[in-house]
Amino acid sequence: LVVREDIPVVDGVDVAQACTGAVADLAAAKKSLATMRRPTARDRKNVALPGEVVDTIEQVCATIGFGHAAKDSETNVVTLDGPNGSYKAAVTAHPSGECRVTAHLWRYQSLSSLGRRALAVFLLTANGLVRFARAGIERSRHSTSALFEVRFSGPPSAALMETALSALAVACGVCGRELDVLSDDSVARRYLAAREAVPAKEAAA
Repeated sequence: LVVREDIPVVDGVDVAQACTGAVADLAAAKKSLATMRRPTARDRKNVALPGEVVDTIEQVCATIGFGHAAKDSETNVVTLDGPNGSYKAAVTAHPSGECRVTAHLWRYQSLSSLGRRALAVFLLTANGLVRFARAGIERSRHSTSALFEVRFSGPPSAALMETALSALAVACGVCGRELDVLSDDSVARRYLAAREAVPAKEAAA
């Protein structure tokens, strides 16, 4: 497993500051990986082998040691435990064969344009850290959600599902707490200023 963060070297970017931030991000990712529970012998009993295509998410979760609960005939909810708390990932198998694994990190009932911009920049940055899972924003009439997801065109093997859930667990552990504060405009403004993604006039407001 290789975790890396890309730093664009262009005019106006403080490379030293960006490197310091990257080191902190990688340290957080390493901590998340180190605290993930490894499957026990009991977990591995009567379950599918890694690399084998399985029919049920129960077998996959038993193989890798994640708890789960069935939500309905198509969706299972998997518990992702990390150093900064627990998150839920929805594993949805569609009739077409597509499988979607989604973890909603935070749901904002009200978010200003400044907050939405900060959220977008934060998630784009996170995409450079967690490669297998992709960050995104889901908007409805009443809320805006920050999420990470992995999509498969067909039923994934146990090994692929393990990779997907592990990537989501790392993403949630690294990004969950930061997303909690971006609804505060003063925090969002400072964050954007640090990333040089907000005009100087707005940063000084």
